[in-house]
Amino acid sequence: MNAKKEKLIAQFARLQALANRHQKQHFASVGLSASPYSGQGRVLLLLKEKLEISQKELTSILDMTKQATAQLLDKLEKNHYITRNTSKEDRRVLIIKLTESGMKLATEMEIVPHERGTEFDCLQEDELDILSGYMERLIKRFEELNVNTDNNDKNNKGVKK
Repeated sequence: MNAKKEKLIAQFARLQALANRHQKQHFASVGLSASPYSGQGRVLLLLKEKLEISQKELTSILDMTKQATAQLLDKLEKNHYITRNTSKEDRRVLIIKLTESGMKLATEMEIVPHERGTEFDCLQEDELDILSGYMERLIKRFEELNVNTDNNDKNNKGVKK
């Protein structure tokens, strides 16, 4: 790999870390324990709309591994934001639902003034258009590289299909 690409990877990682920290600080400053852009926040908002969902379907929607989804749900359940119960139709299926406190938090996340977009105030309109184009190309490339995420994760961990 050449030096330019190595520098871009480092910049991308730094930008990602700073953006995540900014989100956490923003939502913590308004008294929320989750961001609508984080795993927990995404699950809460999704359940607010869907009311209930199977763990398998949720894993697919979030584009996460089964293990990562289970860990995320463990945290939400520990904080009493969700419940997980076995489906009456199929005992192999876990159904996730919001609790009253989970619904309250999801509702609060929706009404918080996000003050989003100020991060980009350092760019001119034409620069925003150019950056957006670059981001679309990078997103498309990452999607192409991650087509079989579950299979790659299993293979990388030495787990047989």
